[in-house]
Amino acid sequence: MRRLRAVLFDLDGTLCESTPAHLRAWVLALQEFGFQVTEEDLRPLMGLTAYDIARRYVSGDRVRDLVQLKVKIFVEKCLHLVVLREGVHEVLQQLRSWGLRLAVVSSSNREPVLALLRVHDLLKYFDTVITGDDVTRGKPDPEPLLKACERLGVRPEECVGVGDTVHDVVACLRAGILPIAIPSTVSDPETLQRAGAVHVLRDLRELPNVLQRLGRL
Repeated sequence: MRRLRAVLFDLDGTLCESTPAHLRAWVLALQEFGFQVTEEDLRPLMGLTAYDIARRYVSGDRVRDLVQLKVKIFVEKCLHLVVLREGVHEVLQQLRSWGLRLAVVSSSNREPVLALLRVHDLLKYFDTVITGDDVTRGKPDPEPLLKACERLGVRPEECVGVGDTVHDVVACLRAGILPIAIPSTVSDPETLQRAGAVHVLRDLRELPNVLQRLGRL
């Protein structure tokens, strides 16, 4: 078993509870495109890229237009709804103090990801940030995670992935990365375990101890 060199974090639902903000932005954007949808209609789609979600409703050039509108609404009207997970700064500081490389691997577009990281002063912890704009295939495809490994200069087997959805867990497994999960408003512990998570956290602050117990530090 290789020594752990990097931790790859999903953002939405993992480091912060941003699902309500994203759901609200999608509802408002889709309304402007003539769709009457509820947050519950959209909840199962969380974890997919914005383009994959938009393609469920529109096609052609309208996909890009819908995504751009959703991003604009999220940044301008919904960012205040995002709340950090308890202990995020402390956990990231601890992992950095161990010499681990850290990455954000998000299905969201680059603009809202960077806006969220900046407003909560999280950008300083990460060596690279992969977003839906950086890949051709989003989670559950392994491409985003493998791109993060390439940028960090590490092998998949030297990484742990932390996420809150089945899409995150499946992407890790397909990439050859050890998946750790944390339940959120769009997932529950049982579903994440069935998907293949090797450990399901109750609280993000458990992560350093879990990594120590895995015996790879």
